Amino acid sequence: MKGVFYGRHSTHKQTMETQRRSAYDLAEKYQCTIVEEILDEGVSSRKKDREGYKRLIAAAYEKKFDFVIIYSHSRIARIPEEHDLIRATMHILYTCNIKS
Repeated sequence: MKGVFYGRHSTHKQTMETQRRSAYDLAEKYQCTIVEEILDEGVSSRKKDREGYKRLIAAAYEKKFDFVIIYSHSRIARIPEEHDLIRATMHILYTCNIKS
């Protein structure tokens, strides 16, 4: 299976290394491949116009991956309703016969 690593941190004092290492360790454990890294560096999860997040949704639309690895739920969203929207979006993109 092929996956994408989505990482985000909110300040330029933070790094992506802990998130990245955890993602690759998980992929290796389950014998999966990370085919792309999509990063939002120095960006708050509350910002609605995140470039990496938009790329993640576009890649899902194009069915470029089978799964997304995130370090923690707070990396992709902080509000439960946003998680619900992301899950619903991914479900629709992968279960409907949408042609890109």
